[in-house]
Amino acid sequence: MIEATNPFSQCGASKPTSRSEQKLHDILKAGRSAFLEHGFDAVTMDRIAEVANVSKRTVYSHFQSKETLFAAVMGAVCASYRETMLYGIACDAPIEQALSQFGHGFLSMLFNPENVAMYRILAAKAETFPEIGEQFCNAGLRPTTQTLADYLAAQAEAGVIEVDDPYEAASSFIGSLQGKCHTEVLLTQAGYPDAERIERIVAGAVHRFLYGVATTRPAGTAGGG
Repeated sequence: MIEATNPFSQCGASKPTSRSEQKLHDILKAGRSAFLEHGFDAVTMDRIAEVANVSKRTVYSHFQSKETLFAAVMGAVCASYRETMLYGIACDAPIEQALSQFGHGFLSMLFNPENVAMYRILAAKAETFPEIGEQFCNAGLRPTTQTLADYLAAQAEAGVIEVDDPYEAASSFIGSLQGKCHTEVLLTQAGYPDAERIERIVAGAVHRFLYGVATTRPAGTAGGG
């Protein structure tokens, strides 16, 4: 079992300011490189210490196991994109434009080849180490969804849209962005979507989210969740 403390709290994206922080940064960088190149099972803490040019004792002073190190690497991945996603909604723009901008940013993150590789490792280890998946959701997916939910709530308050549950509506929109394309990339030899397909995915998700697919809507029915 992984220790309950959340390793993501150690992994901000800011520049190291001390020798200890620099060593932590080097360990995380070495860990990410090793996991991407060799997968989870083949990587050893000895190898990570060697690549990071630190002692194995230093590695273990930060992370009690390979699992907690991997969780921290995933946390660093989340941190590197979080600021972009948090501030990636053009709140003053028309809602179609704002959602489109969010969608393009989200898919750019989702289909980054290194992120796909890390996601595959995470999924493979989910049953054995569910804590890692939970920490990843707390560091990445849930804050991103909440950011979009806050935006949708503000738009509802302004009378632009109708939503009963902004968080559920945000989850629905993000799910439509992921769709079968992400599943195919993760599980098959399907290639990554090109810019034209990304545009179609985003445009379709935005249109369905805002306008639905039915030609009529029952009276009194709110949209978006």
